[in-house]
Amino acid sequence: MAATSRDLWALVERARIWRPAEFEGSKKEPPAAPGVYAWWFDGPVGCAPIDGVFERDGMSLLYVGICPSKSSKSKRTLRKRILGEHLGKSAARSTLRRTLGCLLMEAEGWKFQPVKNSTSKIWLGADEAKLTSWMFEHARVSWLTHESPWDVEEMALERLTLPLNVKGNKEHPYAATLKALRKKARQEAHASA
Repeated sequence: MAATSRDLWALVERARIWRPAEFEGSKKEPPAAPGVYAWWFDGPVGCAPIDGVFERDGMSLLYVGICPSKSSKSKRTLRKRILGEHLGKSAARSTLRRTLGCLLMEAEGWKFQPVKNSTSKIWLGADEAKLTSWMFEHARVSWLTHESPWDVEEMALERLTLPLNVKGNKEHPYAATLKALRKKARQEAHASA
């Protein structure tokens, strides 16, 4: 089923915005279904700009993601993506976690490390638990189950200001800066190994 504007607005205007602690341990939430999700934050994240972002209930919408991707043959669901990867144990499996780590590492004193047996992947090692705690305190998430989440994501990237998205968001003025920050973190982690 193709996405409509109604789907995008259902995600950002009507979908419940959850604190991660509210669904921790739940067997139903987030659902084990494909869909699109939106990450909201209680203020700026590092130096990422928040001018023009969509706001609701005192939270700023900074990032939208999907599962699975259009080109993927994976069976990833909202549950696996949100719980297992974004709130999981490794920035190596989550672009959102890597981005947050890059934006917060200086202020928080975190340090990226290379993933063993990888020439490109990085993670925060012992600081991963600190990032998860930070997310539980400052981040919220909403979601919408959808058969073609990539259509909703594309609409979101076209119509919303999403400073933490890089892929498909090259028109946003912060995308190049964020891409460079992530590249620098990766290079420094591998150089210090």
